Amino acid sequence: TGVAGLHREEYMSRCMNGDMNINTSELRHFCKIVFGVKHLLLHQTGNVQNGTNEDLQFKPMYSRISREWGRGADGEGLLVRVSTKARLDEEKKWLQVSHTSVVVTPEEYESVRMQSPEQCESYLVPIVGSKSAYQLMDPALLQQESFAGMSSTEEGRRQLDMLADKIDSGFEFLYDFFAAKRSPEQAQANTTAPA
Repeated sequence: TGVAGLHREEYMSRCMNGDMNINTSELRHFCKIVFGVKHLLLHQTGNVQNGTNEDLQFKPMYSRISREWGRGADGEGLLVRVSTKARLDEEKKWLQVSHTSVVVTPEEYESVRMQSPEQCESYLVPIVGSKSAYQLMDPALLQQESFAGMSSTEEGRRQLDMLADKIDSGFEFLYDFFAAKRSPEQAQANTTAPA
């Protein structure tokens, strides 16, 4: 096998057709998308200072993927270091974003988790706690962090409520950004519109 438990040709074909499984737990996959978008929007809206028309190098992030996720999410996990580079134009619009993943050892993951925990899916720590390398690699994590599994227990529902609150508060900067973009006429219309 080549990539994700699949031959390379099948992997490329399924990716092109949008026919791939998610590569980690449902919770981690969802959060990776939501908070990844937030991170990119912070740069685009100027809430993070950066230059324009140049490559942006983000801090490498560490996460868990399933060993043969192309065949299904079940099974033992791997730990990966994901490096992201992005390029903006003069108007801070995204031209290109690329991600490179490299498998790392549990020892490297644990070292980073202790020294730079913000690089280890820190947005999940308030919700499900900090997980060790071996907890992440355990196949049982997939059921523990499935939305069906979480919504079936009181603790899981509490964690999902925390996630919803974190998303609400995490995107508040967009309200300010778009409010500042409105013309005085639009702002006036919004304040005088009938309820």
